[in-house]
Amino acid sequence: MKKSIIVNIALLVGLLFSFSQTVTAEKKETFVDRANVMVVNRSDYQLENKIYTQAEIEIAKKKRQQWLEKDQEKDRQRAEAAKFASAGDLDAIQAVAITAQTGTFNAMQDASSSFILLGEVKNTGTTPAVFVGITVKMYDGGNNLFDTRSTYIDGGSVVQLSASGMYTNALNAGETGFFELYTPTNYADVARYTYTFDYSTISFTPAKAALQLSGSPVFSEFYSKIKITGDIKNTGCCYLTYFTKVYAAVYNDAGKVIDVSEADVTGSDYKYDGTTTHTAIAPGATESFLLYASAPYSGFSSYTYKYAFQWSEVLVYTLTVQSSPGTLANITVSPSDNNGNGSGYTNFTRNYKPGTPVAITAPSSLNGGAFIKWTVDGTANTSRTINVTMNGSHTVVAVFGTPTVTTYTLSVQSSGVAGVAITVSPADQTASSGGTTNFTRTYVANKSVTLTAPSKSGEKYFAGWTVAGADSISRTVTVTMNKNITASANYTSTPPTISLNRSALYFGYVFSKATPAPQTFIIANGGGGTLDWKIYEHYDAIVCTPGNGIDGAIVTVSIDPGEYFPGSYYGDLNITNRDPYSAQYLTVYLEVMWAVQNQAPIGDFATPTDGSTVGSSVAVTGWAVDDIGVDSVKIYYENGAGLGYIGDAVFVDGARPDIQAAYPTYPGSYKAGWGYMLLTNFLPNGDGEYKLHAIASDSEGKTTDLGTKTITVDNIHAVKPFGAIDTPGQGGTASGAKFSNVGWILTPQPNSIPTNGSTIDVYVDGVNKGHPVYNIYRPDIAGFFPGYANSDGSMAQFNIDTTAYETGYHSMFWIATDNAGNADGIGSRFFTIENAGSADSAPANDGQDERLKPVTDNADSPTGGDFVPDSLHQSYACIPVDHVTPIKVKKSFSGPAIYRDVFPDENGISHIDIKENELIEIDFSQLMGNGAGISGYLETGARLTALPLGSTLDRGKGKFCWLPVAGFMGDYNLTFIAASKGGVIRKDIRITISPKFDNKIDVLESPLSIR
Repeated sequence: MKKSIIVNIALLVGLLFSFSQTVTAEKKETFVDRANVMVVNRSDYQLENKIYTQAEIEIAKKKRQQWLEKDQEKDRQRAEAAKFASAGDLDAIQAVAITAQTGTFNAMQDASSSFILLGEVKNTGTTPAVFVGITVKMYDGGNNLFDTRSTYIDGGSVVQLSASGMYTNALNAGETGFFELYTPTNYADVARYTYTFDYSTISFTPAKAALQLSGSPVFSEFYSKIKITGDIKNTGCCYLTYFTKVYAAVYNDAGKVIDVSEADVTGSDYKYDGTTTHTAIAPGATESFLLYASAPYSGFSSYTYKYAFQWSEVLVYTLTVQSSPGTLANITVSPSDNNGNGSGYTNFTRNYKPGTPVAITAPSSLNGGAFIKWTVDGTANTSRTINVTMNGSHTVVAVFGTPTVTTYTLSVQSSGVAGVAITVSPADQTASSGGTTNFTRTYVANKSVTLTAPSKSGEKYFAGWTVAGADSISRTVTVTMNKNITASANYTSTPPTISLNRSALYFGYVFSKATPAPQTFIIANGGGGTLDWKIYEHYDAIVCTPGNGIDGAIVTVSIDPGEYFPGSYYGDLNITNRDPYSAQYLTVYLEVMWAVQNQAPIGDFATPTDGSTVGSSVAVTGWAVDDIGVDSVKIYYENGAGLGYIGDAVFVDGARPDIQAAYPTYPGSYKAGWGYMLLTNFLPNGDGEYKLHAIASDSEGKTTDLGTKTITVDNIHAVKPFGAIDTPGQGGTASGAKFSNVGWILTPQPNSIPTNGSTIDVYVDGVNKGHPVYNIYRPDIAGFFPGYANSDGSMAQFNIDTTAYETGYHSMFWIATDNAGNADGIGSRFFTIENAGSADSAPANDGQDERLKPVTDNADSPTGGDFVPDSLHQSYACIPVDHVTPIKVKKSFSGPAIYRDVFPDENGISHIDIKENELIEIDFSQLMGNGAGISGYLETGARLTALPLGSTLDRGKGKFCWLPVAGFMGDYNLTFIAASKGGVIRKDIRITISPKFDNKIDVLESPLSIR
């Protein structure tokens, strides 16, 4: 669903405020004129007569406590700053004016009926104001003062306290800040209030770090509340920030503040004064945040947002340690600096607190040259050990005699073919540069050398470099000669070939209505070497993005049918491998219809089983197709006479090959299967009976209720771990070598999950990748689930190197086991990895703009696609099926499960039954001959396609792993082809996936079901 969200971003940054009177500073107070007193009018602030649940009351208490702790921390920070303050540090009275933005003020109550005031203030002066606070005075109906409360403004500009070196925030001229003030006063007792503002001015200098939003935040629904995710970048020139938080103020359409929420940034580790934080942002780095606002999700498109970022930072001085002539001198440095770094090899830097004494010792020689002296900021000192007090930044240089030149050997080799002509730059010590493999070159230490291999040598194709054991697909690599290095250019006899996961795309369009949604296909290298591809599309209605690239990519195909009258049309996309030349074709079909021809979606609501008792996470699944494409499938529950929204299902590519085969020309039928992981712990009415609806819609607003399922939620008797994965999102995108996989896990009392995360396993494509870091505090979960053993450490984080995976669709799953041995799956989902090599964002085009062709009886039928060569579709049926050899199968959530032999039936088919989201592993080693590999495919209709999303086949070891995500249901026919001792043989397997909750017994207690 598209939402129009107005995001006003104020770069409001700095350290947590303080509000103590201990700093001797010029202080000004602005009092609101009593004539302008805002009266809390009952008609303006009518509250719902709502009965709050115990969970909501606990959340309110938790938030109030966090607010109190935050203000106490600001008091502590100001008191610390006061230790450094002196009269000479203070500015003269400045031109500061703090003005209430009264139109933003809002009076609210929490679940305990306490009075909360939210609002905004602005510095209308010309110079900064720091330590800005708000004091609220409350009066009864008789104008009698009965309570006074204070808090601090969140937000402002960056300034530095020159004496302490600590950063704090301020309201710069023209900037605004927002606040949220809690009181114990009952909301119903407040008749009116006045407010005063306090601030101080202290001398400041420009800061070294600065935070800003990187891109636009993403807003989504989290159980009827607003979930905000985004990135923050440190645009400053130096230093780390730590204790970094993000604040968000939510304004309604009347401009009033209705919520102020905060969250820690998911950053890096940073240690200072013995305290390690996980919220640091290095210079130039970007870190993410995940914030849950208390504001309701419904109608949020009219909301406005403002942001503030707060961090702590200390003044540090930099010690620069160098050597001359030459580098890599082993220097002893004591003590270690703020980041825990001590001794090192020149040249390097260390950062220290002011006044730290540092002992620095040079080696007796460097590269054969004897130690002569140190220079400290240009002043000579002949001692090998010197002491430097960090009362400022210093540069020390260890000076040595004439060095012995260190050289290293670069060995340039090739594999797969001999005598490859390699370009080398620059020339080495003997003035030699390029050569024919195998050869060597000699370079001085730390010289940067560039190697370039040809794309083809003889009849072999370039497949990549192996440099010092590391692989690269680029034909040009750069090495640094800090040791002897071997670089091998690898060649293969198999040329690069284009593989497509689809042979056709179908678009439906209602004449003069909404443009069809884009669709995608995947380009992969089905051969050896390096694939350098380009798409030639020359039709006026079609745009492909990207238009070219290296190796794999996900290509988005958009179509603009505005000038086409009702009828059937098609056009071919020509995808070529530019070196050497080859081509594949993908046909784009367009069906243009009149509005009266447009039909409503069709489909089915498959799981959970009607009448089943469920708990924790339950997969809500089914399928849907439409003649112009399904726009959404939304999950609801019956709420009185209406429907309560739960969430949007995600369409899963390849989840329902049976539906794709039955409706091949329906737009997007390749992703007809849909799934939604429903965490029943967050259902609004707690345990009890719910009647679920799945409603499918197309882009023209036609809807179909796919059916209902009545379930009974019973979490009070649950014993297994539960939770959710936050990143990547359902159907989201991941990239990079350090993608942050984040989620949360709890287990019912009295059990617990080890805080070191050792019993949490992260699975990608059915393969266990390791354990996440656990025991990270997450306030929203702590508020929702107070009193659990892991309530204050429910969050877990795991870094995934997505560059190790092919571009395309993958699956993610966690399995958690508690200290009593209870285990369950967490957060089943599919996501997209995009790490394509140098692709252009602009579409390719051959300079022509032809119209799409009308479809006729003799129109070409598409061939290829599905990553499977056309020749295999015709030949695999002739491969003999093994009717004798068993396969070894195991499935489990935790612990060492037992492999069991599964024999084929009379038709040669091995049957395996699993439940939704259940891990299965198949060992084919008994089938394979020595050194033989195995390949596997999914049968879709009469064609072979790639193995299902989320599965992994180790072709060398003969091991297949699959953990189906929500959306997979029914029978899946797989075929595996291997070279055995008797020749090539085929193994047919049918995997049947049934509902996890089926009114019988939970999958985790059921025996292994293998027929």
